[in-house]
Amino acid sequence: MQSIQKDSSTSRKIYSEWLKLFAILFMVIDHIGLVFYPEVQWLRQIGRFAFPIFAYQITIGFQLTSNKKKYLQRLLTFAVISAVPYYLMTELPTLNIFFTLSLGFLAMWAIDAKKYYFLPLILALPFFILIDYGIYGVLTILFLYLLRRNFFLQLAGFFGLTFLYIGSGGSVLQINAVFGLMAVPFLLNLKDRFNIHKYFYYAFYPAHMLLLWLLEVSFK
Repeated sequence: MQSIQKDSSTSRKIYSEWLKLFAILFMVIDHIGLVFYPEVQWLRQIGRFAFPIFAYQITIGFQLTSNKKKYLQRLLTFAVISAVPYYLMTELPTLNIFFTLSLGFLAMWAIDAKKYYFLPLILALPFFILIDYGIYGVLTILFLYLLRRNFFLQLAGFFGLTFLYIGSGGSVLQINAVFGLMAVPFLLNLKDRFNIHKYFYYAFYPAHMLLLWLLEVSFK
């Protein structure tokens, strides 16, 4: 299969809206399972689809953006904004997914700018700072970017990373994430075109976590 990122910039931008919508849908299903139905495993299994779609989308955003500095600033800004809602909902001592996406973005930028000497530092940070998905998350973004010319290689690379993640102690449920990445070509080729303001997707993350936490507290 030829790269599914070889479409025109306009097409990729429009079609990638489906990636964002389905990613947040899977994420909400996952978080509902986490907060209200932790014993219902299929909710968490479906939720595993979300991360590889977010990771793929960030590689598209990196290639399309005209201002990488502002893009990174947005990621970090919403990483900070989301910190408290994320902790309230999960009660985990880890930093939220926006920090993971930010490190992945930095890794792609280092390669794009040929400043390879920054890569060891970027890839070392997840071993010292607890972030969502850890080094697995950052490497997923990096592999999807490096292998962007061939979707089959992206899928194989992600499968390998996921296998290593599970083998090193990660949840076996993460194997379901492979199906999330497999869905990407179909989502990119949906023909109904629309555009939602980019800040909706950024703001939705902390807002839905805060809402779920408030609902949990209210019904206790």
